[in-house]
Amino acid sequence: MRLPGIVARPGADARLKSAFLNQVFFAVAAGEDFSMPVSADGTSWLISIQACVDALIHAAKLPRQRLGERRAFNLPAQRVMIGALVAAIKARLPDSPSQIRYEPDPAVEGQFASQPPLDTRVADELGFRHDGDLATLVQRALPRDVGNPIAPDKRA
Repeated sequence: MRLPGIVARPGADARLKSAFLNQVFFAVAAGEDFSMPVSADGTSWLISIQACVDALIHAAKLPRQRLGERRAFNLPAQRVMIGALVAAIKARLPDSPSQIRYEPDPAVEGQFASQPPLDTRVADELGFRHDGDLATLVQRALPRDVGNPIAPDKRA
């Protein structure tokens, strides 16, 4: 299975160029300003950790004969505009004072924010699913204890 971007992994290695896809969730949750290395209209393929785990469990339970000769396929994921992702995170955490700046780095944009539509027909036929919609992806991507209003003493 070809995995898309999986969000949001706490403590994602900041040395990885894709780490911003995880870090933005935690920056907004902490009320911190954040600089996105891609443009707001960039697109990326994303699923939550929960959807990825569900896919791995589903794959483990698939009878071998259902796969036939297929040995590689893309997991379903949402093709998300980065600006829409930020808006959904901010909607989930409306009291966060965090400000998001877009400072595109052409190399990062080219690798992680210029994804075309994703063909997942094989995975769809095998019963794999993504999170469903952006609000659900954001809800699943944030830790369960995140989402309460940020207390004034926690703001930077």
